[in-house]
Amino acid sequence: LFILGGTLSTYLPMVPFVIWFGAAVNWLVVVGEAIIGAPLWALAHLGGDGDGMGQKSGHGYIFLLNVTVRPILMVIGFFLGGAGVVAGGTLLNQMFGIALANAQFDSITGLVSIVFYLTIYCSMCLNLVHSCFNLIYIVPDQVINWVGGHASGTLGRDDNDKMKNALNVFGAK
Repeated sequence: LFILGGTLSTYLPMVPFVIWFGAAVNWLVVVGEAIIGAPLWALAHLGGDGDGMGQKSGHGYIFLLNVTVRPILMVIGFFLGGAGVVAGGTLLNQMFGIALANAQFDSITGLVSIVFYLTIYCSMCLNLVHSCFNLIYIVPDQVINWVGGHASGTLGRDDNDKMKNALNVFGAK
């Protein structure tokens, strides 16, 4: 019970920060890639046919859009994630008690079943928060895909999974 309470009171509120930190690291990697690739992109504008624009320069414009627009889209994803947590959390809190009442039907089968139901509730809360705040990654990637780009590197995205796995290992011990 203490592990479940600790998870709900400490880890769950930190999930948005963990995901945001991973997304910020991901964006810094994109900026570093842009710094390295900018001179090469400038050379891609030199066309041998005399019109001044090579065919390889289009990727650079998409990448420039990625570098400049990604932080704004990350903030939009964060706000969408917050709205999703409010809506999903309200739905979860209102319907979990009803589902529990239907499953137990005015009987309590013991402390073990209470712990299992609390574990189910805790895992549903964690999945809700992780799913909603993953919009910090999903919104920029999908919007940039719409204009012809591709998703950038995933460095930083695994921070969320590493933290979740570390918590699971800690809970198992």
